[in-house]
Amino acid sequence: MKKVRLRGGSEPPSDGIVSGIARVDRRTKTLLARLQPGEIAVISHRDIDRIAAEGLVQRQAGAVVNAECSSTGRYPNLGPMLLCSAGVTVLDEVGPDIMSVAEGERLLIEGERVYRTEGSARVEIARGRVLDLVEAEEALDHSKQAIAAELERFAANTIGFIKDERDLLLEATRLPAVTTDFDGRHVLVVVRGYDYKEDLRA
Repeated sequence: MKKVRLRGGSEPPSDGIVSGIARVDRRTKTLLARLQPGEIAVISHRDIDRIAAEGLVQRQAGAVVNAECSSTGRYPNLGPMLLCSAGVTVLDEVGPDIMSVAEGERLLIEGERVYRTEGSARVEIARGRVLDLVEAEEALDHSKQAIAAELERFAANTIGFIKDERDLLLEATRLPAVTTDFDGRHVLVVVRGYDYKEDLRA
């Protein structure tokens, strides 16, 4: 009989089974604040980005169950590869119904199947596709090759936007009204991007 283990380290489970408490949120960055080591992150995140993946690894997610496709190939995204490299089990394209899982429920992942567990009983509630490191690397390579077409579509959309909204773009910029007096004060504008935490500490 296979042993069920609670994930908390960096090595993937050799038996393909992960058990843990579910933390559920459509916004990955919101979920990270609640995620504890070994717990299962249930998310709906198409094209998982590097920042989200690093957060999941740092919080020591036991597994990631994604309702969406973690890498659609539209553009290169490092998230899936980072998760797989860190030994985090990733179950991909599980479908939207998985988001109905209640926060705090105990789940068990065995291969491509997700079970709800109550004591010794378990009920299958979803199936997905297990994402491994080789597949994640191949998807990244493919998306790099496809980026030219995506950039062409982006350029076309940008030109279309400029044509449609040229009157708005040519108007003088109107700043929003604020109650804070900024006169004589230093202002720091922060954008959430790669290594932003390290930049703030510097």
